[in-house]
Amino acid sequence: MAYEPTPEQKAARAAELAELRRRLNERVDSLVPALLPGARRAGRFWEVGSLNGESGQSMKINRDGPMRGFWTAFKLQEGEPGRSGQMLDLVIAKKHAGNFGEAIKALRASEGLVGVTPEEAARFAREAEARAARAQAETTAAEAKKRSRAQALWHGAVSVHGTPAEAYLQYRVPGWRALGAWPGALRYRPDVGCPIRSHYPDWKGYPAMLAAVFGPDGAIVACHRTYLDISRWDHASKSGRVVQAKVLRPEVEDVDEDGEIHVTHGAPEICGASNLGLRGKIKSHKATLGKYHDVGGYIPLRKGASGARLKDVPAGTVPHFAEGIEDALNYAVRHPDAWIGAAVSLANLANVWLPPQAGGICFLADRDDSANEAAIASFEAAVAAHQMRRDDPDFVRAVWPSPGFKDFSDEAMARAREA
Repeated sequence: MAYEPTPEQKAARAAELAELRRRLNERVDSLVPALLPGARRAGRFWEVGSLNGESGQSMKINRDGPMRGFWTAFKLQEGEPGRSGQMLDLVIAKKHAGNFGEAIKALRASEGLVGVTPEEAARFAREAEARAARAQAETTAAEAKKRSRAQALWHGAVSVHGTPAEAYLQYRVPGWRALGAWPGALRYRPDVGCPIRSHYPDWKGYPAMLAAVFGPDGAIVACHRTYLDISRWDHASKSGRVVQAKVLRPEVEDVDEDGEIHVTHGAPEICGASNLGLRGKIKSHKATLGKYHDVGGYIPLRKGASGARLKDVPAGTVPHFAEGIEDALNYAVRHPDAWIGAAVSLANLANVWLPPQAGGICFLADRDDSANEAAIASFEAAVAAHQMRRDDPDFVRAVWPSPGFKDFSDEAMARAREA
């Protein structure tokens, strides 16, 4: 007959496990560099390439706050093993080859949790419950504060008309005149806080195009920021090409005594005349203030023939969603009667909210390279999520740019150059 622990023993083990998680999470700053040699501090996080421990930014580990010790490997999809966890999960994976039982036995011994009395277990349980309540309250307060900041940022901005944001849109959307007017969800501010430059002594904010991210009730839940390079913008004539600001993550190569090459990543900076000669990875800088994934947030960019908000579209309407703003607007140039929005990120395509009367959803897809497995998997996950939500495989549709072009923006700009 198999041994079956009593309810009291189960409760005691659960309390011990919670205490183990707490203790290891508290030691995040000593455990991470020991277990993941390539990890580097980046503000409130440790950044590393993956659980393998190589340098990179795809895996982030929280260093403080209510989520201290929690980590996410963003290269993996939701539900995949190794996608997320806490310090205990990291210790089990790195020091015990994934053997949970062996790891718990060793940790209980090293942490002095062998022979815990019922009274101690009850105390652990009470403390864990209190910590969870505090963490939830702190998380809720932090999310409310971010939402309030996002709304204040948005309401303090101006229409894109006559600003660098309009010049940027005109450059990225060659057929912009066909739109008639710019979406009301887009605005401009010259003094937007920048998470990359905020720790620099001379930081005073940065110019950015803002996009309001709405939730199902029509309220603004977040604010998306596209940082702009306005070095060629003339304020007097209100003209000049404006492009996305680029971020440089410097890389320095060192050769050790054995001839091994080691790459060290420096703090990311917005590209300028002083650092353009540095070696490193460069990418466009965008960021979103506020939480939008869990509510299905979206950026409305074209109300289509009905002119209605998403929640009020006529029955049978098929909203179209692109990952980004520029793709959505370039598609809108050719399809002005469609309801079109942006999902803010590829991962959020699976979450965007739809009203019950919607007749389907149409994704404005990218032609991702076959080697970009993460992007392909995210797109397929989005398709599956909406099919399951409506229990209808035909509910989801997709359109792609012409062969040879990655997305609708690339195609529009290439066609404009040919004209």
